[in-house]
Amino acid sequence: MHNGFVDMLIYSIELPLPSGLEVKQILELACKWIYGSKHNKLKKGNFEDIWNHSDLVIEAEGEKVEFGYTDAIDSSLSIGGIKFTRNDKNGLQWVTTIVSSQNPTQHLVSVQLSCELLNASVKLPKAKKPHFVKQLLKTYGGGMDGEIPVSDKVIELENGEESIAAALIQGSGNNILPIVYISHNFDATRYIIEPEKLAKELSGLAHIVAEPSQLFSINLKKLTESKNVYGGNIGVYWSKGNERKSYYLSETINSPEALKNKILDDIIRSLVNKRQTTACSWLHLQENLSKQRLYALKKNYTETVNQDDNVQAYIDAFDTELKIKERHLEEANKEILRLEAEVRKLSALQFSHSNGILNSGDEQDLYPFEVRSFVLNALKNQLERGATENSRQSDILHDLIKANQLKDDFRLKKREELKRIFNDYTSMTPLILNTLKGMGFTHSEDGKHHRFLFAGDDRYSGTTSKTSSDCRAGKNFASDISNKIF
Repeated sequence: MHNGFVDMLIYSIELPLPSGLEVKQILELACKWIYGSKHNKLKKGNFEDIWNHSDLVIEAEGEKVEFGYTDAIDSSLSIGGIKFTRNDKNGLQWVTTIVSSQNPTQHLVSVQLSCELLNASVKLPKAKKPHFVKQLLKTYGGGMDGEIPVSDKVIELENGEESIAAALIQGSGNNILPIVYISHNFDATRYIIEPEKLAKELSGLAHIVAEPSQLFSINLKKLTESKNVYGGNIGVYWSKGNERKSYYLSETINSPEALKNKILDDIIRSLVNKRQTTACSWLHLQENLSKQRLYALKKNYTETVNQDDNVQAYIDAFDTELKIKERHLEEANKEILRLEAEVRKLSALQFSHSNGILNSGDEQDLYPFEVRSFVLNALKNQLERGATENSRQSDILHDLIKANQLKDDFRLKKREELKRIFNDYTSMTPLILNTLKGMGFTHSEDGKHHRFLFAGDDRYSGTTSKTSSDCRAGKNFASDISNKIF
């Protein structure tokens, strides 16, 4: 809290930059971003004197820029930053903090956006990517995040590159930013979301990877022990291969745009909660500026009539250093509290209603709510055939079924569709074949038979004759497949 405001961090990223870029170039671009905007009061002339100072504060018409830049005493580090504060017409105070830190092996830039609210009851605005991030990537591009380049382009995999996909999913790329993996649909529409559009939206926040085919997905499943998403689902994989979250169209997220926004919001929220690298923080910049001032005082100290002035300068410098140490302690305590809260949350959710009663296994949904549909069916069967009326078991089963009803049960719809198209089957027509492909089946020919594979999984296959004089042949095939898959 500052001056009665409540600080809310709503956007935070940390990016590697291409080798050869200097910290001054990033700071110059940040200045250009500020004075180049028609929405800001500060103009180019306000920044003319900036490089004559190691730290400086510029203020004009309610806007403020705090500037700092220094090279480490041993020349192993160059660090600089700009903190830009402005008020909007709604009385909110926006603070954008940009820090660029370069050592002999790495150049990082961090960008944080905070909104300072007069009181906590005010609704927090939705986080948007600062225009500076877009400007940065457009002007200089990104560096290497481990073995993956930071960009706004899709990593388009090709058949035969399953091992690359497996490495990315399992966290072997040494990347910090998450992998957003877009699997191939079972039907003709390749992807639920356009990969290129997602890559633009998530540039600087994540790496977008798209697989080329259903067969690729099948092969990848074997390499990852089923950790890969498939069938059109989208997976977000965090570093070290420890975390994965799946996304798909559902009753609540019922459009590609809504799905894209959900993924974006979740990634932004996760990055905000991620601890910032110490070497690329505003606090670390202030610490280095303080050390630089102390070093200069020691170097220039002489026993002259100005000794009193030097002593006071020492006192001021040490006072600043002490405040920085206090801030470090404050930040450490905040991180401890955050981690403790996260542990409590995860512990509470382990068996909560929101996280489900049963733990998920290795089997994934091959279409929306597939697993839930099977579980509901099992509960209904138990209720009808095995539960004593008016018993505790009966009451619990009734309650669970009621709480988990599906608006659209795709499993039952697929059963009915399969029954319909094979009701009067005599031969495989283009219409039947296209309908089956749309349901998630792949097709091949085996002598006198058609072979169908569901969701590219060898466990779920069936054959039917190319021609049949038996009117029951189609019905039998539909029944066998339905019992096996649906």
